[in-house]
Amino acid sequence: MYRRNNEPQKAIEIFDKAIAVDPSFETARFNKGVVLLHDLNDLEGCIKEWEAIIEINPMAMAPNGDSVDALVQRMKTRKPMPGKENTP
Repeated sequence: MYRRNNEPQKAIEIFDKAIAVDPSFETARFNKGVVLLHDLNDLEGCIKEWEAIIEINPMAMAPNGDSVDALVQRMKTRKPMPGKENTP
């Protein structure tokens, strides 16, 4: 809900708390990656978070049915938006 309220930093804070309680909580890690990518333009942070999911569960799937591994591979070929390189 913080993301919907245009509070991405607060969303990250809450995801981090959930991950601290349960480091294997894939949904929190995936959604943190979404916020990093789409709201904070942090491609590198997104990739790092999604790679952590793959370490936990190599067969992890995204909500759209793609494997998280496939998403990571696509993100690695993606270039940051000009002027938005990993800026929160």
